[in-house]
Amino acid sequence: RKWDMKYSKTADAVVIEGVEAGGHLGFKENEIKEKTFSFKQTIEDVKSILGKFEGKYGIQIPVIAAGGIFDRNDAENVINQGADAVQMATRFIGTEECDAAMAYKQVFLDMKEEDIEIVISPVGLPARAYRNKFLTDLKKGLTQKSPKCSACLKDCFPGKNEYCIADALINAVKGDIDNGLIFTGSNGYKINKIDTVKNIFKEFH
Repeated sequence: RKWDMKYSKTADAVVIEGVEAGGHLGFKENEIKEKTFSFKQTIEDVKSILGKFEGKYGIQIPVIAAGGIFDRNDAENVINQGADAVQMATRFIGTEECDAAMAYKQVFLDMKEEDIEIVISPVGLPARAYRNKFLTDLKKGLTQKSPKCSACLKDCFPGKNEYCIADALINAVKGDIDNGLIFTGSNGYKINKIDTVKNIFKEFH
């Protein structure tokens, strides 16, 4: 609506991220635990709003479903609920093309479903992550507050937050697993081999 009013433009596409996504989640903790989110209802609600802008600009605005989509069955499920396409992220960590350190990928190869938990990030948002030494130490109060801020999120306050989320994420992807934060979707534990992007796409043909 803002783009329509200010710039006479509309969205090229709209992504709906569900409750099973990795990283920061746009839900309250109780909504995540109770799993009250419905792709079908949300897609219907979003498409009813988009109809006005599609008519005004003479275009179709695809709705893309994201969060917890790991394989063809997951994709077909949300397509059948009205999505025009899907967005996947965690699945591609287990690929040769992913440029994260092998130690980072190995975490996913070894991951169990019970290793995944909901945490509260330094900016007060719930997020889905892998339980490692970093998170365990954090809960025990063994980490030092971050003296600096990378200014990646507006609600961070250097010296007050328990850690810098940007540094923690970068540490992990570079292979410093014990001192890093590892975000994962709810199906991250299903990665059982290092594959190629090409082979993964073949599953969806």
